[in-house]
Amino acid sequence: MRPPHRGYLALLGSQRPGQSDVPTGTFTSITAGANHACGLATDSTIECWGANSWGKASPPTGRFRSVEAGANHTCGLRASGDLICWGRNQAGQTSVPPWFG
Repeated sequence: MRPPHRGYLALLGSQRPGQSDVPTGTFTSITAGANHACGLATDSTIECWGANSWGKASPPTGRFRSVEAGANHTCGLRASGDLICWGRNQAGQTSVPPWFG
């Protein structure tokens, strides 16, 4: 499959948990986890889609500089420089140390 133009996002896969249902809008970056994905929108907010187990696809509100998805969690760097993570925390991956950021 060839995208129609630069900047076009095409997703392939089983679509079982909805990870191919990309919201409308423009993103400056995209990151994917095990069965969810998130994008940093041009207005500096984060939008996520796909499976939302453990809340991994439910980003907090606010402005962000970047976003990265893990298998079952997601982290975002706020515009203020603070790091925040959400989703599954079975091994401490969403517990950001207070001295970080």
